[in-house]
Amino acid sequence: MTLVIGLTGGIATGKSTVAKLLHQAGWPVIDADQVAREVVEPGTVGLAKLQQAFGTQIITAGGTLDRAKLSQIIFQAAEQRQRLNTILHPLIEQAVDQQLSQFQRLQTPVVVLDVPLLYESGWDKKM
Repeated sequence: MTLVIGLTGGIATGKSTVAKLLHQAGWPVIDADQVAREVVEPGTVGLAKLQQAFGTQIITAGGTLDRAKLSQIIFQAAEQRQRLNTILHPLIEQAVDQQLSQFQRLQTPVVVLDVPLLYESGWDKKM
């Protein structure tokens, strides 16, 4: 069984430094922020769902997510942020769960899950 250790903290708390040190020591680290970027890459379901929900103005000419434009939309209204979270959180969780399953299949003894909003997202139950 793989032990999953949660790493969390706000901005400038040293979370990234600790994650880097653990990774350098040989501990596998799943970075939820990185996963969040991956689920909205060109050609993904995540990007298609965001485009459907928020319109083509959030897509750059190169086909990538225009984070600045999306930020303008979601920070104007709480319901838009909730809409974004409703779309992305399940995709991020599914991708993280797939990575955790892979580590379990490989019988990796310990995995660190780096999640800024660990408790707020309810992921503390995975630890």
